[in-house]
Amino acid sequence: MLKTRWKGAEEVRYSLREAKKVAIISCDFCANLFDTGGTRGTSYMTHVLEGWGKEVVFAKSIIPGCSESVMSRAFSFYAEPLARADTLVILSCPSGVKAALLCEPGLPLYCPLEVEGGIMITTRQESTLAGSICSACGHCVISYTGGICPLSSCPSGQHYGPCEHYPRHGIACSVDPERSCVWKEIEKHADMDALRVLQELHEGEGFTRLPGPGTAAVPQVLRRAASWTIARFSAAGGLKAFRYLR
Repeated sequence: MLKTRWKGAEEVRYSLREAKKVAIISCDFCANLFDTGGTRGTSYMTHVLEGWGKEVVFAKSIIPGCSESVMSRAFSFYAEPLARADTLVILSCPSGVKAALLCEPGLPLYCPLEVEGGIMITTRQESTLAGSICSACGHCVISYTGGICPLSSCPSGQHYGPCEHYPRHGIACSVDPERSCVWKEIEKHADMDALRVLQELHEGEGFTRLPGPGTAAVPQVLRRAASWTIARFSAAGGLKAFRYLR
């Protein structure tokens, strides 16, 4: 899942300073699970906007927000209320924003959310593993680090091993003494020799990726039917239709 959080109030207010009548489209998937989308997210955004004197003419959640075809269907279904708005607010990750822009909404668009990165869904609060956020580096090593992303958890950005100031004694981070060195935790689970081999493989000139099976073309009629189902019924009827969107 992509973890999203709210931007600063001053930025949001400034960006929507010209808006008078606002429509809200929210992703009912990732953003929903972090209370920045779905029912809670749209209700909160509506409350904030109305407190600033804006009129929210429309608020709807769709799943997924990152699909252009689903977003396009949603624009079609809700064309009438969208036509009454002068600004569109999207509550989603950047993929939802891009999907909306590809659909050419015809009105200014703004997203009041920031993406922190990919993270698992869990109720555990005090866990380095649970709190480790994927930094989308392109060379994932978490299979060798006990699931902890070293790039996002290490202030010095070390990928394949600790920095040269790694604390041999104690656990305090040499860059930020107020926190524990994440490599102390990683070492409990990591195959450090394998990490060094991975570094050589990743940085070598002959590095290539598996080609994968390829994506078979889905007939347009199935794509249209899947998009219609997902946009109209959201999570209630759309999850099984995801595979027909590509």
